[in-house]
Amino acid sequence: MRLFGWRAIFEKELKDNLRDLRSMVVLVAFTAFGPSFLAVSQTLMAERVKGESDVEVVLRGGEHAPELVRRFEAHDIRPVEKADVEVIIPEDYETRMARGETIRVEVIADRSRLGAQGPTQRIERVIQTYGQELGVLRLLLRGVPPSVARPVVADPKDAAKPQARGAVLMGFLAIYFLFSAFIGSMGVSADSAAGERERSSLEVLLAQPILPQTVFVGKWLCATLFSVVSVIFTIGLSRLVFGLMPLEGTGMNWSLGWIEGLGVVLFLGPLCGFASALQLCVSFWAKTYKAASMSLNMLNVIPMVLAFGIMLQEIEPQTWMYAVPVFGHQQMLVSMVRGEVLSAVQALLLMGGTSLLTVALIGVGTFMLTQEKIVFGQSS
Repeated sequence: MRLFGWRAIFEKELKDNLRDLRSMVVLVAFTAFGPSFLAVSQTLMAERVKGESDVEVVLRGGEHAPELVRRFEAHDIRPVEKADVEVIIPEDYETRMARGETIRVEVIADRSRLGAQGPTQRIERVIQTYGQELGVLRLLLRGVPPSVARPVVADPKDAAKPQARGAVLMGFLAIYFLFSAFIGSMGVSADSAAGERERSSLEVLLAQPILPQTVFVGKWLCATLFSVVSVIFTIGLSRLVFGLMPLEGTGMNWSLGWIEGLGVVLFLGPLCGFASALQLCVSFWAKTYKAASMSLNMLNVIPMVLAFGIMLQEIEPQTWMYAVPVFGHQQMLVSMVRGEVLSAVQALLLMGGTSLLTVALIGVGTFMLTQEKIVFGQSS
């Protein structure tokens, strides 16, 4: 009697899932959503920054401070009849200026509106800069060095590497890279396990002269392939989209080249295998395809929450974290963005720790296929 191998199971699962065009479209659309959404938001931010070259303001009392009005015009701040920001210059401006007194120029705006915050801050900066220059002139007229008023000043210097300036952008994309590894294999895992059991094809398959571990490995390889493809598609699309988007005005840039991208795929490979094995085990445990889909949706939220927590808390990376799935991969992505090189120990833990857990899950899944309650979906 012919003995089927894992290759036959793999090819069978691959053909079945490729025929499901609706699932493929959903998978492509979902993996493309994250990079596209971030790219559009960053583009809108850049256009907004560039669009602030002209600021409109309702200027009252401008005749009392012609020099300040000229300063506004030099910074492309134009007086109009109606605007979101109103500047009121007091009538005694010239008198208080002659006395050397402090003059309060009111800047009125609805600061709860996002569209008014940028122009308001720009107008206030112009007024503050103009006031500081007048203060320096007053000190000079009295024979006092301007440095007397500023005995200590901060001298900010950016110690970050040039490629690390995209850390904020890559921090969000790293979460989506991790998430895509789980999303890519979710549909395949649910259909290969719970779906086949509902169609009564799983028991027919196991009735053949084939080992349970061969069945599980074949299904696992197919799910892992879809997971890896999902990761490659997400990274490639992100690299393509952000390479075309103008990010100069946002203070961020794309710092992951094609070579680094291949490195990310290599290091995320074990995570793809881990996600596929875990999802297959959960799907075999679920009673129905619908229950498996719901369980996997809830399961996929866990890496998202962990990744967000790591990024928001700015957890200092520890060596042991690289042996933990998601934790280690998140730290790896952040390190690569900052231009840091993983040590041999970190790389070994990242690849080996996740791989060992994957092997353990394959053993669990193989054992599940030997249980009648799992194969036939009997209620406990």
